[in-house]
Amino acid sequence: MELLGNTRTLPELFKAADLEFRFDESHISSLIDTIEIALTEN
Repeated sequence: MELLGNTRTLPELFKAADLEFRFDESHISSLIDTIEIALTEN
């Protein structure tokens, strides 16, 4: 795994993690749902 912290822009880091760099309501809502599910699984 390549370490990218402090070497790339935020959009580049998100792309490297296969994540979308968006802040619209539907995307944030989806992220929150994913986090809530992950938290209940642990």
